[in-house]
This record gives sequence, C-alpha cells and structure tokens, in this order.
Amino acid sequence: MGESDTFPIPTHSSIYYQQPMTWLLFYLLAVSLYDLRTHRIPNWCTYPLIVAGMIVHFR
Repeated sequence: MGESDTFPIPTHSSIYYQQPMTWLLFYLLAVSLYDLRTHRIPNWCTYPLIVAGMIVHFR
C-alpha cells in the first residue's frame, strides 16, 4: 500500500517563486489605466496573457 493513485506533493521550489513577474505587474497596470480611460479591454490586451499563461503552465 506504499503506492498511491494521487499525484505526489512536489518537494522542489516552484518556478513561481524563482522568477518575479514584475513585467506582469507593469502590464496589468498599463491595461488597467487603459481600461479606466476607455471603459473597454480590447483583445490585443488579453491574448498575450493567455499565451504567457500557457507557457508558464506547460514549462
């Protein structure tokens, strides 16, 4: 009964703590200011974040 069907808890440090995502903070700040000014969020603002999320997830 030593084997388990669930995924093991990772013991190594995660990539989220190794690299600060300051670029994400600045990007979200810029898009937030754009949204406050124009009252809309265009697709060109959301597509790069979708791609970046996929890259970080599958890395």
